Amino acid sequence: MKNMTKNIYNRYKNLLISLSAGYGRRYVENPAIDFRNRVHNGELNDLSDEEYNQVLDSIREESRIWLGMPRSNVATLVAVMFENIDFTEDDIDKLMDVIYDAYARTDMSAKPDLSTPGNPNERVRFGAATGMAESKADKSAKANDVHKNEQKAEQNYPWDDFAEDESAGETVNEVAGDFSTPKKIYDYLNTYVYGQDKAKKEAAMLMWNHMRGNKRNIVMAGPTGCGKTEIFRTLSNIYPNIAIFDATQFTGEGWKGSVKLKDIFINAQCDDPEHMIVVLDEADKMLESQINSNSNVILQNELLKMIEGDVIRVKTDGPMPEERIYDTSNISFVFMGSFENLMKGKGLNENKNGIGFTGSVKDIDDTDMYDKTITVEDLIEYANMRPEIAGRIDSIVQLELLKEEDFYRILCNNKISPIKKAERQYNINVKMSNVAKRNLARLAMENKRGVRFLNGYIRKNLDDQLFANCQKKSYVIE
Repeated sequence: MKNMTKNIYNRYKNLLISLSAGYGRRYVENPAIDFRNRVHNGELNDLSDEEYNQVLDSIREESRIWLGMPRSNVATLVAVMFENIDFTEDDIDKLMDVIYDAYARTDMSAKPDLSTPGNPNERVRFGAATGMAESKADKSAKANDVHKNEQKAEQNYPWDDFAEDESAGETVNEVAGDFSTPKKIYDYLNTYVYGQDKAKKEAAMLMWNHMRGNKRNIVMAGPTGCGKTEIFRTLSNIYPNIAIFDATQFTGEGWKGSVKLKDIFINAQCDDPEHMIVVLDEADKMLESQINSNSNVILQNELLKMIEGDVIRVKTDGPMPEERIYDTSNISFVFMGSFENLMKGKGLNENKNGIGFTGSVKDIDDTDMYDKTITVEDLIEYANMRPEIAGRIDSIVQLELLKEEDFYRILCNNKISPIKKAERQYNINVKMSNVAKRNLARLAMENKRGVRFLNGYIRKNLDDQLFANCQKKSYVIE
């Protein structure tokens, strides 16, 4: 039977006290952050390995209800806490008896006004060891104690880069929320990523499962500029343990090349490398490079070990190098790319089987190419993926080719339009007529660079105007 430690008991109790006192919208810092700071500051150096592991296990259990996020509000944490507890019907009856008695003696008019959320910069950290100050019998006194305790949390907060994403024009108040279900994660994605419903749903399921310790590995295949990378770039705003890498830069151990697969643990800008979602962008190019070469074989061997959950030893550089050990059993992998050669090879093979060796790779039209369903066997036959790796892929997601109308709608969308992003970035007004948007959308479809082309075109046009005169408040893009 799992025992509830005193720290977990105090933490859950403090959350209930805060919720009861009317602070349901206050943000509470994940205890894993404070633990990490203590480790970095050397405060736990005197502990034995056994003692350290006991503290680590306790922190992991305490932080479970944060779902991998650096902070969440009190109401959400209490909801997740209850969702993860198996109540019997008798438990519910006893709990309702307590609630009924408390309800009878409560003056509802004395409750704080919750019409607006608390200051998102008031990030709360409850000390697990000491707990919150003892509550008073009087409700208002208890609320004051809670508030005083919350004011202590403004020191050593290591998530400044996560707290505000300037590129998206969002504040922490917008990205911090309840992402405890796949649907809520999908809804967030749906706000900032255009189209590609299947891919967004699959990404939401992967992240939801991953935050609960259910490792998943998926392949995302789609044409350039259709939003593959943007999906996980957007998710990284709400889940800090997403690391995106250009897979073409990796070389096998013992071969020339400055970046090795193990380096993802050193280079990843995330809080917990052992619980990453590793996104390998251009993974198809990595698999195809130097096909059947020793370097490729070594690289895929190393990748297979990580996918299987091996322990990786990494030596750091610098004047005082050290060896660090990472357990990869909780890391999810996303293989992302256009997989163009796979699609063309598959299409060519089907043409040969159907019309008698008259087809060629050039005969495969891009608009039809991505209509074909990719299978695990295709990954092995056409993408040079090792059968052992392909066999550990839980899902293959194919994204759609964006059309002219899609690009036009993106330009008109206030949340995701590169026009609106430029306005937020420079604090200016950018005007673009519907005719100009239509023309740009057609160009984006014709050159097959997707949303990247929209971003590049608007950035270049605006840069030229800003260079000529950066004092204006309004600019026009033709």
